[in-house]
Amino acid sequence: MKSPICEICLKSSILCSACQEKLSQGELTNKDIDILTLLYKESEKNKALSNIEVKKIITSNDIVLIVCNSGNAAKIVGRGGVFVKRLQDIAKKPVRVVEESDDPRKFLQNILLPVPIINLNVLYTPRGDKYRIVIPRDSRLPMPLKTFISLANDLLKKEVEVAFDGRTEKKETIEDKIHRLVKGMKK
Repeated sequence: MKSPICEICLKSSILCSACQEKLSQGELTNKDIDILTLLYKESEKNKALSNIEVKKIITSNDIVLIVCNSGNAAKIVGRGGVFVKRLQDIAKKPVRVVEESDDPRKFLQNILLPVPIINLNVLYTPRGDKYRIVIPRDSRLPMPLKTFISLANDLLKKEVEVAFDGRTEKKETIEDKIHRLVKGMKK
């Protein structure tokens, strides 16, 4: 198993100076190390996990996202989700496992599953390129929208914005709501 932490550190549970530096700089958290240690111990017992590569673990307030190499998400999830449930017990929050992809659309689709991406556009702005993802308005996202945008920005190293059915989502103001209700009462 390959991971952001060296194998010696995973075996001994004592971090070398390089891995300790990753922890000190915030690239990894103690929960990430616990998750990687559990994955490593399982990989010693389970041959299917022995050739996986965990590229990155991103922890937010709402979710833990494990990014692995292509073709290995199902192995990490485990039959019936049994293994990912153990990871959730360690993390104390939902865990999603996604496969890395060079194609931004496919990578974002992996994160959003089962929500389909209708369109992905690159917008050229004075501040640089950014992605606009269009998804169906009635979509039930697997995580809060703010969390998804934050994760996508971090993973793609570009600003990401989400639009619904071709229109950027607009919050209804109190005035708009009053106007809509009054208009409905007049009918």
